[in-house]
Amino acid sequence: MAVRKQEKPDREAQPFDRWIADLRLPDAGYGPREFWGARRDGELVATASAYLLEGESDQVALTSITVVPDRRRAGVGTAVLHLLLPLLEARGRTVVEGWDLPEDGPGRRWANAVGLRTAKSMVVQWLDTADVDPVAWEVSVPDGYRVVDWSGEVPDESVDSFARALTAMRDAPIGESGVVFPVWTVDLVRKSEAELRTSGIGRRGVLAVNEATGEVAALTLLDFYPTLPTWGVQRDTVVVPAERGRGLGLCVKARMLRWLREQRPEIDRVHTGTGSDNEHMIRINHLLGYRTTSVSVGVNAKISELRDRRVEVAGQETG
Repeated sequence: MAVRKQEKPDREAQPFDRWIADLRLPDAGYGPREFWGARRDGELVATASAYLLEGESDQVALTSITVVPDRRRAGVGTAVLHLLLPLLEARGRTVVEGWDLPEDGPGRRWANAVGLRTAKSMVVQWLDTADVDPVAWEVSVPDGYRVVDWSGEVPDESVDSFARALTAMRDAPIGESGVVFPVWTVDLVRKSEAELRTSGIGRRGVLAVNEATGEVAALTLLDFYPTLPTWGVQRDTVVVPAERGRGLGLCVKARMLRWLREQRPEIDRVHTGTGSDNEHMIRINHLLGYRTTSVSVGVNAKISELRDRRVEVAGQETG
């Protein structure tokens, strides 16, 4: 049995056992996750999950609802959403948000129809290592900087400035998303690393360090999931504001791909998502061999707005 690709043709259909393993492997850094199933006449017709985000985003429930294909367009998704809302409010949430909906897909149209606004847009990019001339990854380190590679944990001597550099992600465009990038501290970095270890997720990092100041000027992160043995997932790439315009973003990402080719040749695909208005990072990714395969959107709304909208629509239907 394989889980249907549904609206995401650029992703492989998953065997059932891998899909179950993914459900048991939450993404680190998103807080606890809860699941629900919806049945009609004893048949499972929909599933839902929500990450209960923490820190600066603790008002947000990052939610996903999936209706089995032959039960769609029958009001199942809408019913599940409105059953979830009081459960999410009871967990202290005021905003429901969903990500990774294909821009022109039925999921986005349904979300907008029930009152979720389009909050952000992301380009989905893939790199197939066999299709790229490795010469594209031969990028020199700019003068005045050195590169530091690490796996698992940020080196102790760099973790303070790493946390400061990673906080610069707060400058990244996020549209109207309710999710706020955190202010990183050493404790938060170490907590995130511990969550990755618990989940069995491997992490590789590359830092560019300013030799004059000893501060991290740029960084990039790549994750490896046990359920995706031939994929890498490109995470944050950051250049601190004072260091931008020197080619450091291209440098650290190219260094990562050279390492991948030499040390992890079994990884033949790398996935990433980049804000649609982040033209600079999209251009860097294209230089390295990534292809833009689709555009996805995130949607959100205040729970109170969704509840009021339902009451208004119901009143119109009965009035």
